[in-house]
Amino acid sequence: MIKSVITDQISMDLEEALKKAKYLSYNAVEIHSLWGKTIEELTNEEVGRAKELLDKYNMNLSCLSTTLFFICPLYETYSIENFNPKFLVSTGDYKSHLEKLKRSAEISKALNASCIRIFPFRAPNDKSLIGNTEDIENITLKLNKAVEIAKNHDVILVLENCPHSYLPKGIMTKKVFDNINSPNLKLLWDPGNSFRAPINIIPQEHKNISLIDELRIIYHNIEHIHLKDYLKISKDKHQTTLSKNLREFEHTVFGQGSINFELLLDELKKLRYSKYLSLEPEVSKEDTINSMKFLTKMLNKKFN
Repeated sequence: MIKSVITDQISMDLEEALKKAKYLSYNAVEIHSLWGKTIEELTNEEVGRAKELLDKYNMNLSCLSTTLFFICPLYETYSIENFNPKFLVSTGDYKSHLEKLKRSAEISKALNASCIRIFPFRAPNDKSLIGNTEDIENITLKLNKAVEIAKNHDVILVLENCPHSYLPKGIMTKKVFDNINSPNLKLLWDPGNSFRAPINIIPQEHKNISLIDELRIIYHNIEHIHLKDYLKISKDKHQTTLSKNLREFEHTVFGQGSINFELLLDELKKLRYSKYLSLEPEVSKEDTINSMKFLTKMLNKKFN
């Protein structure tokens, strides 16, 4: 397992983030946004500058963390919006996201990224059911074209389970993975997102699968892992829309929340997971640093 951190969790200034990550003994980072824009929006000059800084600090790029196919309507008649103005995103229609993916593949090559993050489409806040057969089929249809682009550019896409999307759990993104069945599509598993999944509005078959069971089911399809922690602050079992369900949780320092990461890391060790664990704590800058220190401590305990 190789520790990593998303740079904008430390600073929007890439050099400041890299300097701090290196100081804390991190040799890999993931880039989502920098210099006030998303990674897929960089100019050639900015890509060159990013490459210079990654080389200067001897940093590997664990993932090109784009926001493609997130703020992008799965159904043309649905209205969607970003869940957080601080989370920078690409917008536009489906065709524009495909074009941005081609650009992202070029950036990925230039920066030697291990993979490119994509999403399973933003779900409207008033949805009372997400991730049904129709949703899976439509996501598969649209991402098939994305995977063709990835194949043509020889890059790997990783599909992230996201509680603001149609597929909040890894067991659900696996269905799209299985449908497409391509070496250019893998899974980005975020156990925090699975933990936070709005279980009252997903199909019954996915409701009661534990994080450990989910990991065991999807393990061989995982290319990248995100780490974040949550505190569960409500036990209201009658919340019936996406926006209401997401109010049950709040972010906290990694390792101080309701998720048993000791158990998950033990299982990953048993499974011989050797790829990246990338922190995305979504807390204050100070608590991001505390999260980075805790992950290092946890990994040292497991492997030293």
